Amino acid sequence: MTTLEAAAHTADVHRALPALAGWCRRLAEAVRRRWPDADIDVTALPPYTPRRH
Repeated sequence: MTTLEAAAHTADVHRALPALAGWCRRLAEAVRRRWPDADIDVTALPPYTPRRH
């Protein structure tokens, strides 16, 4: 959801791809309705740590 909303926001800021921005917003809303637990606060997640082989 964060990626979808970031894409929509970027398109709005640059006044580009309005159809894509709308689609991203609608898709994020649909995902939230279908899977409410998918909406997480990504700032609360620990930083990415690569796996060690």
